[in-house]
Amino acid sequence: MPHAKIQNVLRLSYDRLDREEKNIFLYIACLLKGYEVQQIIALLDACGFSTIIGLKVLKDKALIIEAKGAGKSMVLMHDLIQEMGWEIVREECIEDPGKRSRLWDPNDVHQVLTNNTGTKAVKSITLNVSKFDELQLSPQVFGRMQQLKFLKFTQHYGDEKILYLPQGLESLPNDLLLFQWVSYPLKSLPQSFCAENLVELKLTSSRVEKLWDGVQNIQHLKKIDLSYSKYLLELPDFSKAS
Repeated sequence: MPHAKIQNVLRLSYDRLDREEKNIFLYIACLLKGYEVQQIIALLDACGFSTIIGLKVLKDKALIIEAKGAGKSMVLMHDLIQEMGWEIVREECIEDPGKRSRLWDPNDVHQVLTNNTGTKAVKSITLNVSKFDELQLSPQVFGRMQQLKFLKFTQHYGDEKILYLPQGLESLPNDLLLFQWVSYPLKSLPQSFCAENLVELKLTSSRVEKLWDGVQNIQHLKKIDLSYSKYLLELPDFSKAS
């Protein structure tokens, strides 16, 4: 069957999903493919979704599969189905990626971050920093992305490239649920950042000395990883984390 016809058949399955199921599907296609089932449930439940039910619907429609091994269950998706999800998000705004709900394409992410064209429409960003020689961000880079829930910056193992913030960082969205930034370049998170919605915090190999001043309500925090952050001097009180 030609590629276009396959995509049309797959699109029919997607179109029959309800709004919440479509959102769960697109988060998996653009960010969470390969994550553990329980990890996805924790993150998307925090969005207000009935994730267990949604995942079952997607499995029943063969839009995702659950792979089990080594005591873990991961959510996977066929490449053609993932490509369909990507195309659905692109169609939200063909000309301006900063007005799309999810950003995963390296060139689109680069354009949005370097030109400060992100908007409140953006809910998730993922980027492998190793794909670019150098990337400098302004202090206001996330200022207009108030509803950003997932921010993930990774890099190849052993790669020393970082995202530069030569003038610091004024703010991070308080809606963040997943905040992952390998080699985070600053000594702390912005003072204005409220961590109460965080479910996962991963700042491996960072230059952070402390996360924040004072006490934060982190009752939703389930996972934290600050490994190889050799400049770390103090940790906040994690006793109220879940």
